[in-house]
Amino acid sequence: MNVQTQKLLKKYGWDNSAISAYIKYLNKKLVGLSPSEAEVMIRDIYALTKQVGSRPYIILYGASKMPSIQKITLVLHHLGTNIDEFGFQHLNGSHTIFPEIPPHSEFFTMFRYDVLLSFPTNEGLNVNELGREIHLFRSYIDKQNIEFVRNNFSGENDYQKLLAYGRKFKLPFDYTTGANYHNRYMELFEYPHNMKVQVPKINTSKKRKLNNARMSEFIVDMDTGKFVSQWDTFKYGTDGKIDSNPDHYLPEELEEVANTESYNYGIPWGGYRDVPSIFRSSHRTLDISHPKDHELRRKATRYWKSENDFERDEEASGRYLDIVKNEEVDYMAWINIPADQKKETYDEFIKYCGSFQKSNPGFAEFDKIKRNTKEL
Repeated sequence: MNVQTQKLLKKYGWDNSAISAYIKYLNKKLVGLSPSEAEVMIRDIYALTKQVGSRPYIILYGASKMPSIQKITLVLHHLGTNIDEFGFQHLNGSHTIFPEIPPHSEFFTMFRYDVLLSFPTNEGLNVNELGREIHLFRSYIDKQNIEFVRNNFSGENDYQKLLAYGRKFKLPFDYTTGANYHNRYMELFEYPHNMKVQVPKINTSKKRKLNNARMSEFIVDMDTGKFVSQWDTFKYGTDGKIDSNPDHYLPEELEEVANTESYNYGIPWGGYRDVPSIFRSSHRTLDISHPKDHELRRKATRYWKSENDFERDEEASGRYLDIVKNEEVDYMAWINIPADQKKETYDEFIKYCGSFQKSNPGFAEFDKIKRNTKEL
């Protein structure tokens, strides 16, 4: 690798440990190549160092001896994050996000761990301006996840593409964490329309200390199989930037902004007891008690309200219960209910859970019992 390339890597903030690992990686790639082939390889691999999450970028990031907070700050600097007057974060840096990063990726897992180490207190991301930047940046991880699934897999809808992604990488999915805040409504709550899928269900990382359990999140409209995402609502100005002015959106347009997915820096518990001690409170401090959202989403959640969870034997109980708790079996049982029977069926499901169950067993179990009762 020539001196000029080393200077450029230094210019972009990488330390000597990162650059040494990059040189070692590059030299392996150059073995057996002719001088002209080597020149092309050097140029192509260097170009990838400016795509956050590419293999060369992962080599640099993983080998760096910088403190975690310095590493995550460097990523934001590379991408040129800046927050506008409406609290919306834009990217306009020297680097871009590598388009082939999968939702369970090594890079997102490393970045997640460094965020945890950088914000270890109960204040979480609320401690400083960097925390606010990190909070807002999660939406760009969501955007990458959605585009990766949509662009790389076939299926009649987004959910089928998501399942194809899981099959390819042999990833189990989680359906146990509550989707209440992704089923907001404007006027009257009748029944949930969306389900939450988190990827992967359990930690699949092979690296010590790293954990990608329930990291990336997808919200799926159970009626259409389409992802529910704020990225499908945003408008763009003539300059190509996202129009973040909330006055340019009607409340009725903001359903997907209100119910959008949200990448997890912490590990949600869900229906498991596999959260390592270092991550014990991480979902609360890094994902739930977060800095304020951009003003467009704040407008959305003023108009689109969440129903309180159903709690048996409590006066303040709401009417929200997750339809899907047990993977596809609940989803398939629900979508087979005719649209004009869904509200009545959901009301019966609430009564069933309140009268006979200690907890929500998922819709399929209720549906099976109901069908068996009808046959008697």
